[in-house]
Amino acid sequence: MKWTHDLRRLLGRLRGGEGAAMQRSPGGISCQEAAERVFEWMDGALDPEEAARVGTHLRTCAHCYPMLRFEEAFRAALKDAASQPGAAPAGLEDRIIEALTGSGRSDEES
Repeated sequence: MKWTHDLRRLLGRLRGGEGAAMQRSPGGISCQEAAERVFEWMDGALDPEEAARVGTHLRTCAHCYPMLRFEEAFRAALKDAASQPGAAPAGLEDRIIEALTGSGRSDEES
């Protein structure tokens, strides 16, 4: 599978080539900054200027591009799995949301 190959390459780079991670791309941000914003960028949650900077970095950085490809492939695989009838057990979505929101605490309790 292509995404597993991309994951192996990404993990290998994370173990070895840390120095390259601090380079700046034409987007003007570091790899760390791009990695911290990748999910917001993918969700369209950044303002247009920040989205352009993060997107430029993710698409042009040799260190970050494999991470972007992996995240895109992972999301596509999740979307594909979700479209299959009976792919997930009943209640899975509720359990995931509960886990992500702090073990069942409501927004009012925060």
